[in-house]
Amino acid sequence: MESTGEERGIMHNSYECFMAALKSRVKLKQEKKQKDLAPEVGVTESFMSMIFSGDRKAGSETQEKIAQAFGVSHKDFLIEGDLILSGREPTGDQQRIANRRLLDEDPVSQVVEIVSTMKAKLDEANEEISRLKAFFESMIDGILIINNEGVIEFQNRESRRIWNGNFIGHNYFDIAHEKKGSESPIEKCLSSGVAQEGKTTILNRELCLISSPVFDQDGQITHVVNIARETPEKEK
Repeated sequence: MESTGEERGIMHNSYECFMAALKSRVKLKQEKKQKDLAPEVGVTESFMSMIFSGDRKAGSETQEKIAQAFGVSHKDFLIEGDLILSGREPTGDQQRIANRRLLDEDPVSQVVEIVSTMKAKLDEANEEISRLKAFFESMIDGILIINNEGVIEFQNRESRRIWNGNFIGHNYFDIAHEKKGSESPIEKCLSSGVAQEGKTTILNRELCLISSPVFDQDGQITHVVNIARETPEKEK
């Protein structure tokens, strides 16, 4: 049985709402041309033409793909069509207000919207983290990041070679063969909050080490970023 649209929070037949929004966007707002939709949705141009002419109906999956091609959800697409059929064709601002009103009236939709937004932001953050990790992994210098308690939170490939292992989660001073109070650049940086540069010896390797503090908004040290490079033999 075809939906009347009432269970979706709209007044008109849902397919009529879909077609009203589709034709409005293509013919009036000219956001996309009819022929451009077909490859985005994954159907032939002839099939898309039949949808517009009314000879064929778009299934629910095709409707969702078409809505996504315009950058909106299927539900928002139907709301837009409902406004058009009611003689109140929405502008961009009106549509956003209508969408927000629907969310305010529907707690479940509100939660879904929040979760979707959070997931999108998290995906973007994870992509950026992956890019940064790939960048750090390719560096010829050892990168080792510790928090203000000395716990190692990041090591790149060269750092794992220099310190002979992956020690993320361990306290630096427990594994680095440097004792607290030894006045290494890392220790000095943690205690002074000032970037330090110097030489130290780790596992019989003489290193040039640069330690730089990272501060929070209150000016407190949260991390120390350490860049290590093995001293060439001729410089030892």
